[in-house]
Amino acid sequence: MTSETKLPHLQWNDRGHPRSTKFDDVYFSETDGLAESRYVFLDGNQLAKKWRALEPNSVFIIGETGFGTGLNFLACWQLWQKTAPDNCRLHFISVEKFPLSNLQLKKALCAWPELKNFIAPLLDQYPPIPATDFRRLVFDEGKVTLTLLFDDAENALTQLLPIDKCGAKVGSKNIALGSSQFKVDAWFLDGFAPAKNPEMWTSEVFKLVSRLSRRGTSFATFTVAGEIRRKLESEGFKLTKLPGFGRKREMLSGELTQPTIPAASPKPDASWHLTEAQNKNNKLLSVAILGAGICGAITANILAKRNIKVYVIERNTIAAGASGNRQGIVYGKLSHANDVLARFNLMALHFAHHYYQRLGFFEKCGEKCGVIYIAQNKRQRETYREIAAKFSDAKNFVKWANAAELSTLANIPLTHEGLYLADSGWLKPKEMCRSLLDHTNINVIENSKIDTIRQSNQRWHMSLKRETLDRETLEQETLSLHTDALVIAAGAEIRNLPLTEHLSVKSIRGQVTHVDASSDSQQLRSVICGNGYIAPESDNQHCIGASFNLHEHTCAIRNEDQQANINAVAELTQMPPLQANCSDRGRVSFRATTPDYLPIVGPVAKPDVFIDRFCRFRTNLKATVDELGAYHPNLYTLTGMGSRGLAYAPLCADLLTNLITGEPIPLPLELYQHLHPARFIVRDIARNRL
Repeated sequence: MTSETKLPHLQWNDRGHPRSTKFDDVYFSETDGLAESRYVFLDGNQLAKKWRALEPNSVFIIGETGFGTGLNFLACWQLWQKTAPDNCRLHFISVEKFPLSNLQLKKALCAWPELKNFIAPLLDQYPPIPATDFRRLVFDEGKVTLTLLFDDAENALTQLLPIDKCGAKVGSKNIALGSSQFKVDAWFLDGFAPAKNPEMWTSEVFKLVSRLSRRGTSFATFTVAGEIRRKLESEGFKLTKLPGFGRKREMLSGELTQPTIPAASPKPDASWHLTEAQNKNNKLLSVAILGAGICGAITANILAKRNIKVYVIERNTIAAGASGNRQGIVYGKLSHANDVLARFNLMALHFAHHYYQRLGFFEKCGEKCGVIYIAQNKRQRETYREIAAKFSDAKNFVKWANAAELSTLANIPLTHEGLYLADSGWLKPKEMCRSLLDHTNINVIENSKIDTIRQSNQRWHMSLKRETLDRETLEQETLSLHTDALVIAAGAEIRNLPLTEHLSVKSIRGQVTHVDASSDSQQLRSVICGNGYIAPESDNQHCIGASFNLHEHTCAIRNEDQQANINAVAELTQMPPLQANCSDRGRVSFRATTPDYLPIVGPVAKPDVFIDRFCRFRTNLKATVDELGAYHPNLYTLTGMGSRGLAYAPLCADLLTNLITGEPIPLPLELYQHLHPARFIVRDIARNRL
């Protein structure tokens, strides 16, 4: 899934309704599009009845072929609010190869004022176009999730499956990415008419629809074409003809009654990232998280909101490590390229912007002041210009600006050109982490070290040594903790734990400098990034930085790094140089980084067993190995954010949470494999390093 989407060419009638010129078809009924959505898809799947009967804490998953204007999703969201129990969640997955722009979407939806409370948040989070891969949007405090799949239907739906589209079950086992493989509960089959858009209605697409369904999964569609009926029946769906909407005489609905068993593939795709699916009846009720930094805090908060009891264990205090700087920048590595790192950064940055905005952190402990990416050399100028050109129809996301324009945005004189991201800004990580961990389902255990960890009877058992101050005497108490799952989010310290010491994580020293705001620097209104960075003042101080010291382990503030930080900022602006008043005004922490600069997210492998199972990779990395990866049950890790923790952590925490609970992940499968913890074991086997 690497091809970019293109804006569709539309014609608009006198009522403001769009028509696709490519497919010569309408997006919705010209009689009443909203009534059509409700009749065909909501009533056709009997959603109101099903939702009223949901059990507490249930997740209902809808799959859609053809997002179009988003009208089906909006009608669905509105009905969900009216009928579903408050403690349940809706996950809506929709495919779209030719997504409308934000402006096109707004114009198409303005005809439905009764949906204005749903349209506005959709438009606010809607991704910049052109888009690739998946985009995850979250609404109603996490109760409603929309995952947009920007690709043709077959490619997109394939990326939802844990293994190749041929359907092999490795070793005849039921397989999953995390604790279990999700199934769609209802389908909206809503592409353009089959005669005009046949790629949306192929046999391969219906095979994928069936594979992503369970017995009893329902569907509804406006078409009753014979070819479509035969394809649905061949995949095990029982069909019912119903009166159609408006001028259409008939429509189809039905449910999956005979799930098809996928034929064994002679050569399945890589299986090292897979685990055996666990019994869904084993409800996950509690999770322990080692680490109370940004990653641990965001993950804990998402799990807690899903009514899971979370225990956060921290060897020091909340955000005492790399997450403890006075100010942190929501900063990604933008590129015009379409490689893995660029794709991930774009997805992560878009998700992070709206995550912090939705939870109010830019207002409570930071500022959405925009971030300026200074182009300091010819190569950067070319790259940044190409990025701006790529998103020329999404200038609310990023724009190219000359020095004069950037000076106006920053409110201080600048001499360089660059990019401006209006939705980004800075945060106080420690305050944010404390806020995230302040939840009734979260118990934070500070100043505690892990003594022992063991797994038995499908649970994790931990013994902790907690330091306490009692009558001015430092004492220790021993605590025991037992949970269903364990997440290790301890940053660079992850290499000091036996279960994760094999992970390819290295520690890189970073020093930030604290300086008093001057009369000139107090005017700064945006974050400025280049070889260094400076954020607008907070409490009359700036946090500037940061050094990048490989193979350095001192925690002491170094004068040479203080001056290097100040010099780096001086190169970005025309302000008089700032001064650190004394050598100890700053902070040192150690970033957790990886060899490929991508984070590590997912299940923790058993290296010895893993090496034995996949030893054939030594001679051929593409060799067929009919084995699953070897992983500790319900043990996960989240680390390797480097210097971009604020940009990466929200999406990575969302990914990890859905792996733990067995729900749809926010990344394409092939992209997730580049974040998987076992990827380095696979590479080292292939290079004969293991």
